[in-house]
Amino acid sequence: MSTEERELYTVAQAADYLQLTCASIRSYIRQGKIKAFRVAGGRKILIPREELLGLLEPVVWNARLTRSGKAIKDV
Repeated sequence: MSTEERELYTVAQAADYLQLTCASIRSYIRQGKIKAFRVAGGRKILIPREELLGLLEPVVWNARLTRSGKAIKDV
């Protein structure tokens, strides 16, 4: 099963999916930014895919850029 098809992710898989560190994922869980579940009787933490998608925000570029990548100020 590919990563995109998974319903539940471990901390390491979530970190890889979002290109973050495991420490960042654990921090988000502690802060309540991500809801996660511990497997009964174990230490494994599982995170639903929807929780990871909730961290993603669309990027909208409003600035026009020059060839060098600097923003052109609209007058």
